[in-house]
Amino acid sequence: MLVGLTMELKLKLIKNLIRWGVTVSTLVFVMLTGRAQDFVEIASFFEDFNGDNGEFNELISLHGNARHHKQVVKITESRTSQNGSMLIQDFAEGASFSSFEMSFRLFMGSGSSSPADGLSISIGNDLPEQVVPDAEEGAGEGMRICFDAWDSGLDDLAPQIEVLYAGESQASQSFSGPTDVPAADRFKDEDGKFVMMWHNREWADVKIRVFGGKLSLQFRGHTIFDKKPISSGAFKAPQWLFAARTGGAYQ
Repeated sequence: MLVGLTMELKLKLIKNLIRWGVTVSTLVFVMLTGRAQDFVEIASFFEDFNGDNGEFNELISLHGNARHHKQVVKITESRTSQNGSMLIQDFAEGASFSSFEMSFRLFMGSGSSSPADGLSISIGNDLPEQVVPDAEEGAGEGMRICFDAWDSGLDDLAPQIEVLYAGESQASQSFSGPTDVPAADRFKDEDGKFVMMWHNREWADVKIRVFGGKLSLQFRGHTIFDKKPISSGAFKAPQWLFAARTGGAYQ
C-alpha cells in the first residue's frame, strides 16, 4: 500500500462558550430551549508538508517505513511487509475537548489486485511512539478511525471505514472490492454506483467531524456518515496517530 498524506493536514478543536448561564466544560452537546450552544475554536494544527525532506512541524514524528519525501508523507510504499506511522503530539496545551474536525488528503492505491492492509487514525493518551502491529485497526483506548482494506473472511466487513471509541464500534460502512460482503451492504454514490476505497490515480479528500456527539465523515467527495450519533467522551491533551501497513498483499 502506498499511503501518502499531503497538502493540508488540519486539526481543529472546538470548545463550548458560556450561554444562557450554563457552562459545559467537557464539551458535551447541550440543547437549551431547542437551540444549540455556540462553539468556538480553542486550538488548531496545520501542516502542508511543503518543506524540504524531513522539514515539518516539531510535534510530528515518523516511525517505521514512514518517510517525508517530495512534499508528501509516505506512511507505506507500494510493496510488501511495510509498516509506518506518523504521530502528532498534543497541540492544545492540555485542553479538554470532545468536539473536533480534521481534514487531509490521502492516496491509497497502486497496489496488488487484492489490496492490503489499510490505514487508521487514533486519538488518545496511550498511543505508541513506534509502529503498530495491526496498523489498520488503530491503537489505544480512545477513538479509532479505521480504513481497513483487506477482507479476512468470516465476519470481516472490509473493505470498510469503521469508527470505534473505547474499543466499541460506533459506525461502519463497507465498500466494494475483493470481498464477500453482500452488494446491498456496500456503499453506493448518488448515482447508485459502487465506490472503491482505493484509486490508482486520484487522491482522496477526507474530512472527519465529531461535533456534539455526532459523527460526520466525507471521503472521495461522498458523505459516508452524516451527523450519526455516537458514544464518545472528552479528550485531554491527546496524541494523534496515523498508522498503516502492508503484508503479503499491498496497496
